[in-house]
Amino acid sequence: MVGKVKDMENEKKQLRLWQGLLVIILAGLEVFVFSDFLPQWLGMGRSLIGELILLGTAVGAVAVFGGKFRSVFPIHKPKLTEVMGTILIYLGASQAISVVTMIEMYIAPEMVTETSIGLSSMFTSSSMIVAIIVVGIAPAICEEAVFRGVFFNSIWNQTHGKWIPILVTAAVFGLFHGSIIRFFPTFLLGIVLGYLVYETNNMFYNVMFHAINNIIPVLVLYGMQFLMQLMARALGMNGSGMWNFVMDTATSQVSQLSPAFMGIYMIDGGVGLAILYLGNHVLHLGREGYPKELFPKEKRKQQFIWLALALALAVTGGMMIVADTIQGLHF
Repeated sequence: MVGKVKDMENEKKQLRLWQGLLVIILAGLEVFVFSDFLPQWLGMGRSLIGELILLGTAVGAVAVFGGKFRSVFPIHKPKLTEVMGTILIYLGASQAISVVTMIEMYIAPEMVTETSIGLSSMFTSSSMIVAIIVVGIAPAICEEAVFRGVFFNSIWNQTHGKWIPILVTAAVFGLFHGSIIRFFPTFLLGIVLGYLVYETNNMFYNVMFHAINNIIPVLVLYGMQFLMQLMARALGMNGSGMWNFVMDTATSQVSQLSPAFMGIYMIDGGVGLAILYLGNHVLHLGREGYPKELFPKEKRKQQFIWLALALALAVTGGMMIVADTIQGLHF
């Protein structure tokens, strides 16, 4: 019996590029066309249905095309060092990507705030538990199955390289978020997610990263909303009125970013790059052939480039803060 199972596994095919592209086209039709036909009264249920359709498309494609489920969706028991490395990589990536968000806020403040307020309204329209499931957990599983599962695997089978599957899936992942403002941050996040699945051959970590990245903003928004309600009661105001006041104030502040404010983001980005370096080291700890030292001699060039970028961001941010402070004192 065991032999027959192994023979059946060996007979299964690798996914081809056209099959991965077909899944992306079907996913695109669901996201940009079919979802519009779902009734509005479903609320966040519309998003959940859409995510489940994405998952069904990915799993169904592997079954129809005779692919190897274990190869397309590799899931293994997580290791402590890799879990810790993933958490550090998330912390570093979120800080580094905040620099891109800051640049977007400076260039197009209205677009950024409109997108943020729209997402905030969607998140807080239901209970926190529902939002965590629909916004945090469901996309982490379903979207990763499509992008870092089927699509990534189909490209890798064609190229057998590292960066082409990572960059292509990241670019398409960014495009699927339907906004030029959201493209660049999600593209960079897609690179990190692709790197995680490539380096570990375990989708547990990119699903975990994706879930953390989506859940934390939900918790922050609901926490802010709760505080606004407390403040509104203390001041005798309407809760929604206080929330709208805070959002309007944030919008006006975003359109008047000071150099010092931007400098803080730059320093944050520099620290993020350093944390990314540390997280990558922890992710690979104990792996055969990977150096135990944090700064191995054989990787001096990569270390210099990485840490030089981190230092450049931090120093630039510090100079912007000092310059803005001096200008403020002068006037």
